[in-house]
Amino acid sequence: MNENLSLGRIAGIHVGLNWSLLVVAGLIAWSLATGLLPAASPGQTSGAYWRAGIVSAFVYLACLLAHELAHSVLAMRRRRQCPTIYFGAAEAVAPASAPIAALR
Repeated sequence: MNENLSLGRIAGIHVGLNWSLLVVAGLIAWSLATGLLPAASPGQTSGAYWRAGIVSAFVYLACLLAHELAHSVLAMRRRRQCPTIYFGAAEAVAPASAPIAALR
């Protein structure tokens, strides 16, 4: 996955954002604002649905980042290099030494 936007470093791990995740976030916001939220809570303004959809999309991206950071921090604790997270996938430099090591 090619990085398009660098977000800096967190705990020594380079973090980047690919354009495809912006599309996913947009689809999440759109589907919530136009479908799910109006059906679940009718009577609100269109702006309220869109604000809730956009906030939900950002929360999704924050959870995804936390998940990938957890993978990277765990890899670093096991003395494996993981210098880069492309939002959605942590890039490991060296594979696990054995299949069982990947499960630990």
